[in-house]
Amino acid sequence: MANTLSFDQVATLLNATLQQVRGDTAVADINTANFATVAQTALLSGYDPLLNAISQVLTRTYFSVRPYSPKFRGIMMDEQQWGNMVRKVQVVDKAAQDNDEYKLVDGASVDPYIVNKPKILQLNYYGAQTYSRDLPIFKNQLDVAFSSADELGAFWSMLYQNLDDLVAQDQETMARLCICNFIGGKIDADNGVVHLVAKYNEITGETLTAETVRNQANWVPFCRWMLGYIKTLSEKLTERSTLYHINVTDKPITRHTPLERQKVYLLSDDANMIDTTVMSQAYHDNYLKVVDFERVGFWQSIQSPAQVKVTPSYLKADGTITAGAAVDKEVFGVIFDEEALGITLVNKWSATTPLNARGGYSVMWTHYTGRWCNDFTENGLVLLLD
Repeated sequence: MANTLSFDQVATLLNATLQQVRGDTAVADINTANFATVAQTALLSGYDPLLNAISQVLTRTYFSVRPYSPKFRGIMMDEQQWGNMVRKVQVVDKAAQDNDEYKLVDGASVDPYIVNKPKILQLNYYGAQTYSRDLPIFKNQLDVAFSSADELGAFWSMLYQNLDDLVAQDQETMARLCICNFIGGKIDADNGVVHLVAKYNEITGETLTAETVRNQANWVPFCRWMLGYIKTLSEKLTERSTLYHINVTDKPITRHTPLERQKVYLLSDDANMIDTTVMSQAYHDNYLKVVDFERVGFWQSIQSPAQVKVTPSYLKADGTITAGAAVDKEVFGVIFDEEALGITLVNKWSATTPLNARGGYSVMWTHYTGRWCNDFTENGLVLLLD
């Protein structure tokens, strides 16, 4: 269970999500509340012929492998190694006071030492999720499958590259879970959720639905309006306000997110269609090149690109964490402050066991500890095409 000082085993969740990511299984609900580290006000404490897969040498061998670069690199943060808690300290705006310079009264004095203490809000991130991967290393058993030491070395290089690729996709999958929990939390809290079709209907008097908006006659005018409206929403995030994020009772946080600190992720299915039909070059130059923009092939399952199906956790107004209701929505995009989401792998280390004298092999174990955080007091918008 996340948001504690414990280390949670995440391999089962990671493997189940990877099956959706790779298209092995259909999209299914993921209980992101079990892993998402959400900023909270509570201060916790505690004690600190072997493989049967490769033929013997017959002819030339080609090793099929290529490096994989993970998506969502924009939310991958620096490592925080020491301790099991990260804190975020911020100041709450105080109200302006009367200017006593113009309220002076004969025979009375003005007290210059009245104390009006600053209001401070501390948010805390707890917990970590850990898992491991292994690679058995055989002494002589594979020699008959290759024609030379160089070819055997190429085979082992392929295995090591595959391990690196697995870890890269692990990290990307953590990012997907992190983003999906944020989206689910915003939707369940009904905070910063933008219903684009409903807003378009309100402004234009149209009666479009999530289905009819994609009709040829409706799509182009809708998208032209939508691109301008998204840019307007993005500019509103640059204004200093208490909107677009969850506020703790009696300690509302005034936030602003400059364009260069905004992350804008749009579903590529629709973004590519917009790009080829209505998006002008000026839009690219003047907006999408300023923000950190990324096209998202899918949020959770490659079989259902737009669908987010999670049971999230998020911050309540009283400063505690709540496990939200199950969310099942098709999502067009998300805009958020760079401090709202983050993932990192910490304490990554590897070691190889001694040679097993009886079996003629050793095993390299690599261990990973991940931290994934959501801060719902930071600005964020979820864009829905409904």
